[in-house]
Amino acid sequence: DRRLYDALQRVRDAPAVRCALTEEQARFVELLSADFEADGVKLPAARQARVHELHSRISRLSSTYMGALARGSPRERLVRPAAPSDLAAAATGGSADGPLWVRSELLRTLPAHVRSSLIVDGALSMLPDDPAAITAVLKWCADEPLRAAVYRRSHSAAVSSGNLNVLAELLDARLDLARELGFSSHAQMAMAYGRMARCEAEVHSFLDMVDAHTHAKLRTELDELAAAKRRSGQTSALAAWDVPLYTGQLKASRWQIAPCHVAQFFQLDAAVSGLSTICSRLFGLSLHEQPLQSGEAWAPGVRKFALVDLAPGGVGGAIGTGREVGTIFLDLFARERKQPLCATFTLSAGSRRAHFGTLPDDGGTLPLPTVAIVCSFAAQSGDGPTLLAHPDLVTLHHELGHALHALLSRTELHHLSGVRGPLDFVECPSLLLERFATDASVLRTWATHVRTGEPIPERLVDALRDSAGDFVGFDTAQQLLYARVDLAFHGPQPPSADTTTAVRALHERAYGAALPWVDGGSCWHAAFSHLIGYSGGYYSYLWCRALAAQLWHERFADDPLSPSAGADLRRTILAPGNARPPARMLSDMLGGKALSNEALLGELVKPTLAHRGTGATAGRLHA
Repeated sequence: DRRLYDALQRVRDAPAVRCALTEEQARFVELLSADFEADGVKLPAARQARVHELHSRISRLSSTYMGALARGSPRERLVRPAAPSDLAAAATGGSADGPLWVRSELLRTLPAHVRSSLIVDGALSMLPDDPAAITAVLKWCADEPLRAAVYRRSHSAAVSSGNLNVLAELLDARLDLARELGFSSHAQMAMAYGRMARCEAEVHSFLDMVDAHTHAKLRTELDELAAAKRRSGQTSALAAWDVPLYTGQLKASRWQIAPCHVAQFFQLDAAVSGLSTICSRLFGLSLHEQPLQSGEAWAPGVRKFALVDLAPGGVGGAIGTGREVGTIFLDLFARERKQPLCATFTLSAGSRRAHFGTLPDDGGTLPLPTVAIVCSFAAQSGDGPTLLAHPDLVTLHHELGHALHALLSRTELHHLSGVRGPLDFVECPSLLLERFATDASVLRTWATHVRTGEPIPERLVDALRDSAGDFVGFDTAQQLLYARVDLAFHGPQPPSADTTTAVRALHERAYGAALPWVDGGSCWHAAFSHLIGYSGGYYSYLWCRALAAQLWHERFADDPLSPSAGADLRRTILAPGNARPPARMLSDMLGGKALSNEALLGELVKPTLAHRGTGATAGRLHA
């Protein structure tokens, strides 16, 4: 509505009115004006209609792309190869749509909770096409033809759905939209309308700096992986499907960690209790499970928790009200027709002006914010306790960071509530919370062995944390590749005519000949959901990792459960939502210190056990 936009401009341009606004109200005027401009409000009617048509087209294409990732029921599309033992043939032929039937003996090295979820038919087991099962096979199964088959199918399945064509149309539509609004690229438009990074050149400079600090480490790690494959008796060159298996083996041998035993310390209910401990110690809050009301559960297994203040007294949703602050739904496990993702969805936001009315904050009832944490962890069968792999535990902490950002936000205006902030800032709290999943002082408050009740050994936690530094070069290179592909797709000349060739060029830039491109099995960008939600912003993960590293080392590393640091985090970053500029919030949390990448770069170049000698750790670090 042009009349509303013009009214905003009158507020923005009138000094007397502007001076009467709070910081949040002034920021609202600026951001809402930008939203109007991104919708073409300043354009002539014909071009404004074109912008609206492009927005609608982008929305339709995005839905089509994502819909292809939630494929139909595996039970409806079983794929039984004519010769199930001939997995080399399955790797290069056959349908890529649906699960594989595999000789069960080839899956015997899978963790028990994964094996228990398989459908067994005689000597064969059905391997579903969900991410958890695929990851488990690549990490645990020694049979290379099986791993190659699974890798190729998982990285090309979405091609059969036509997603490459959908992606090409989507990139063209996004570029057309950016040009209609006066920008040279979609990425430039996104940064102009509210990111911490000011331009593409600044992001590329950041990525190049990270690359320069990790490139040598990557080359060393790829050499180590190739040598490990040769020692196993394999003569073929290192391939993409080898990386999870041999990184896992090398980490296990260096750190004496057996992930299937580590999981014995991470019962799901205990992990939720651990999340509650973090909330309690840092923010004076607690998680309490509640019965689901009629119609609240959208699938079996969904659980509901209230986030409640621990102490009575206080008003307006501040710490110590003795009442519910928000609601968290948990939907954690993979199932048929569920999209393969891990994300937190804000179902209702927390603000003092919501639902078109001003609600009192002097003891009145605020609209409770509600979120849903949705993951695709491997489903488990049987009556025993549900166990989490350590990476799943880290993911759960990550999503808690998003949830708390949404639930603890108490802005005046709904438009600025919770995670409605710059994409290259909102990952900061979640990446910070990940670190609590590898801190001994935190884990030992709740993590005990499922059978013996023994607290998790401190040296095991230290090994889990330190082992994460192994292959950090490869992990960072993968993030750099994703970020550069995303930027190329949303740059001034997106390769919409042939996205696969562009991805191949960036892959070869990253890994060279040490990790060859997989012809016919590297179309991961046809199923990369972040291209939909991030659109030129995937760099945010590394960018926010730098922010979180600085916050951790300067405020939490010495005392992760410090009530003082927790109160500051809630006051300066979580509660304001997007009501203040991110740089100012971070500066307040850091006591006025300037933002720096030094903490992240120091972690990336930190020597690992493999480069310090193997005498640093002795004995097996599992029960």
